[in-house]
Amino acid sequence: MHDGSVVAACLDSRAAYDRVSQFVDKHEFTPMAQYWWELVVGWYLRDDSSTAVDRKLLRDRGKRQANEKHRDTMLSWFDDLPSDVSPDNAVFELLEVKRHAKGNELAAQMGEDPDKLLPVAMEYTELLQATSLQKDTWIASEGDDDIAFELDDSAKITVLPQALNRRLRGGVGPGTHIILFGPTEIGKSALAINMVAGFLRQGKRVLYVSNEDAANKIRLRVRSNLANMSADEIHDNPDEARSRSRAKGFENLFVGNMDPGDVRQIERKVEEFNADIIVIDQLRNLHSTGGAKNASGTQRIDQAAQEVRSLLIRKQLVGISIMQAYAGEHGKPTVWFHANDVDSSRIGAPGTADVLLGMGADEEMLLQGLRAISICKNKVGGMHEGFICNIDPKRSKLK
Repeated sequence: MHDGSVVAACLDSRAAYDRVSQFVDKHEFTPMAQYWWELVVGWYLRDDSSTAVDRKLLRDRGKRQANEKHRDTMLSWFDDLPSDVSPDNAVFELLEVKRHAKGNELAAQMGEDPDKLLPVAMEYTELLQATSLQKDTWIASEGDDDIAFELDDSAKITVLPQALNRRLRGGVGPGTHIILFGPTEIGKSALAINMVAGFLRQGKRVLYVSNEDAANKIRLRVRSNLANMSADEIHDNPDEARSRSRAKGFENLFVGNMDPGDVRQIERKVEEFNADIIVIDQLRNLHSTGGAKNASGTQRIDQAAQEVRSLLIRKQLVGISIMQAYAGEHGKPTVWFHANDVDSSRIGAPGTADVLLGMGADEEMLLQGLRAISICKNKVGGMHEGFICNIDPKRSKLK
């Protein structure tokens, strides 16, 4: 990363300086960049209202304070700073490089001393948040309309099955991110489809992004749920299935395949279909729009999760992301999960969730058509007691 671009970005933008200053280690800069960086820091510390640095004044200050032996070199370096740098992109690039390095450090610490792991994990999480595409949202406290909306149960969106909805204290509001995780073939998509059918019944418009199963397969499973008919029954009675599913909102479902897709593409589809809900099946296959090309799999997942979170907040959507579970002890089924059981990303992606649900079962439960739903995180309702539910795989229903 060219340190001159970072200095130039902070010269031209107080917002850029505020975003990056806590992560800058001046000792990583060249001696010339260190010199001018300290002057930039001093400028903003002296004037909280300053939105940019006056380059001429700072140059004069630097000229006076510079060692006579190195003055011409320092001034030449300053004069060569770009004047057309993009502050957002220069700052993002620096943070992205540091995030990648910290992610590698975190990966190396996995399985080591927890006391050493925690501070690295916290630093990595801070860098993830700093590189997020999310913009600040401020609300003036002039009225109580927004507060009343948050407290109004009638404004909540019901999330099925009902056992889960009760633990969410009646549902979720716009901007909520739900992450579902579990082992392969446990029924995660069935749980998501059961939620989708519930949203459609409430008149919501749902965008289902699949980068694993074919779009028509997802549509058939949603129709099975809405019509309460198996695939064989739909085949034998297509008109009945069509009539039943349309009466319950099937035409508000928009399913597409992305290979693998990214958040920019999803956002365009959200706008095209005026969606209220998005489902991403699965998050690990989604590309990050701003991540480094050489980032690890975990880093790409974390960045993609941050971008999804930002989209949900900006567009006021409810989002469901599907992920895998950490395999754990080989060959031993897991019934109840914890937050750190999410595959690969155990800090970054789960940190973007308002509701984190694990889905598990042992061999006996599988035979009986039962699944355990662990509530690993619940910022919506506060309740963390898991529950057992019945699953009907032929209709993608859970009760």
